[in-house]
Amino acid sequence: MPVTAISSRFSFGLLTAALAIGSPAGSLGARNDVPPREDVRLSDRGPSRLPAFLVEDINTAGPDQFGSVVDRFVTAGSHLYFPAQDRANGNELWKSDGTPDGTVLVSDISPGGSADPSELTELDGTVYFAASSTSGRELWRSDGTPAGTALVKDIAAAWRSSEPRDLELFDRAIYFGAQDPIRGRELWRSDGTAEGTLPVKDIRAGEEGSDPQELTAVDGTLFFTASDGSSGRGLWKSDGSEAGTVLVKDLDPDSTDSVPYGLTSANGRLYFFTLERNPLRYQLWRSDGTEGETVRVREFAADFFTGPLPGGIPGYYGPSGLTEFEGNVFFFANDGSSGRELWRTDGTSGGTVLVRDIAVGPNGSIEAFQTLVEANGLLYFASDDGIHGLELWKSDGRSFGTALVRDILAGSESSNVQSLSEAGGALYFAAKDERSISGTENLEPWRSDGTE
Repeated sequence: MPVTAISSRFSFGLLTAALAIGSPAGSLGARNDVPPREDVRLSDRGPSRLPAFLVEDINTAGPDQFGSVVDRFVTAGSHLYFPAQDRANGNELWKSDGTPDGTVLVSDISPGGSADPSELTELDGTVYFAASSTSGRELWRSDGTPAGTALVKDIAAAWRSSEPRDLELFDRAIYFGAQDPIRGRELWRSDGTAEGTLPVKDIRAGEEGSDPQELTAVDGTLFFTASDGSSGRGLWKSDGSEAGTVLVKDLDPDSTDSVPYGLTSANGRLYFFTLERNPLRYQLWRSDGTEGETVRVREFAADFFTGPLPGGIPGYYGPSGLTEFEGNVFFFANDGSSGRELWRTDGTSGGTVLVRDIAVGPNGSIEAFQTLVEANGLLYFASDDGIHGLELWKSDGRSFGTALVRDILAGSESSNVQSLSEAGGALYFAAKDERSISGTENLEPWRSDGTE
């Protein structure tokens, strides 16, 4: 299956949803009675030998209006759950079994408004998420039925909203950051019941709270970042108990300006970056959860936006995209001479190397906020080599195995490849070609097996 455009008029996210369910040919093939669309441009049926198709037109506002905004997906049982918006109900929780009749609203949590469900996380066949209702924004759960969709606990009762964030499955419970009027924002856990939804530890006493973020489970340890009010934002860990929730290490004892981010589980260890503002620099770290083995791996430079961020604020950004692949961890970074490019690390300083300088020189080939996606034994990403524009690239982890997949919009103009996602062994993404109207809002869904 080469790189092929799929269709120009449907929800890219819901296409991926249908294929990601992993249904056998019999169930996804239920639409074989529907004639193929004339604008479907496929030269191969892909790994499942099934056409890509629109599962359901959720927001029937018309072809010239915005479609349903389909966001984060999670699988529970035989269904895929996701937030989506239609004209009648606003942004609510939906589910799909990959067929039009099986793509339905689960519950109108906020009648007359939008619940805006987010942070979807599955535990034992139940979907947990944050949603807004008359109780404010709190933790909810759903078994896929209206009756089984309910508020878990009004954590900030008679106050405002607890704003659950960073939901993470750990030790058969849901952990998250939430705020209440007594503790501020702290680490909480839930077993799905009101009685079993409790704070883990009041790390920073008082109303301000420690603001736990980036909860990441790694081999029996829950890592997160938090601020105890004395050592700045640091790396913390928890075994789920109050006594077992402790600071791993003060990452910068001489300053409170070090900010850890990008926490990622890889090869049984935690990898992350830190931003240090004085002087401005970024560090790659690894940790096994002990102070002695939480170590710097390598320093990297900051990248700067060519123009200011919204509001006129000048912007800079650092390395990102930590992704485990073939026994190593890959990411995007700028070493100060090659610009922002693809790197890999084995967790040691000597084993942290540039994979390939795609755009030779200091400018780099990777734009801000790009992602790495593994599909079919390869890594995929968007890159601009200075010749072909921003296009789809692939890598097997080696320099000579890192190459342009296809110049979708031929020449120096960019196809603006984005929204990369793996489903059914293939890569799906959004891009435009010569048949598209100019502008990123006219992207089409595409798929690729890594060949042109």
